[in-house]
Amino acid sequence: MGEAGFEQTNGLRDDELVRASFQPLLAAYKEASAANGDLTTLFRSWTSGQRALFISYSYIVHVIESPQEAYWWSAFFMAQGRWAALRASADELDAKLFADMLSDIQTELHRRGHPIALAEAHRIQREDLEQDDTLGRFFVEVYERLTSVAAKDVIARSASAMRLAPEEFRLQT
Repeated sequence: MGEAGFEQTNGLRDDELVRASFQPLLAAYKEASAANGDLTTLFRSWTSGQRALFISYSYIVHVIESPQEAYWWSAFFMAQGRWAALRASADELDAKLFADMLSDIQTELHRRGHPIALAEAHRIQREDLEQDDTLGRFFVEVYERLTSVAAKDVIARSASAMRLAPEEFRLQT
């Protein structure tokens, strides 16, 4: 969201504020990806709050769909090398419930040989949960935690941080 529009967000619900703040970051990400694929410069230009919002919300919008998506995207974030940034975002937002859930996911996936190389990410199949009852039960539990408290916690803490320090989340245009 540009400099001028940010102050108009006070009447928004937490989820609306987070989504409205995420959209310009996503647009900048897509533009940088399409232009040259060098995202390092883009991420370095963002504040720590913007990076935390982008990585955590990107993850949540994917994994909130189902236990299978929670598994696939978690394993994919690990394979991409984005897991450390995701964990750091939970710390940045002081989202302990989210951080605890990520820690549990990391432990379970490490137990199963993750992270795998990005080139091997095609081996990660959503159907793995149907083939492995223990893994399936684990991600059903993760999904329940995510939908009942963890995602709401991240969104509430993100919105609170935005209202307390809007300059941290303002995308300069």
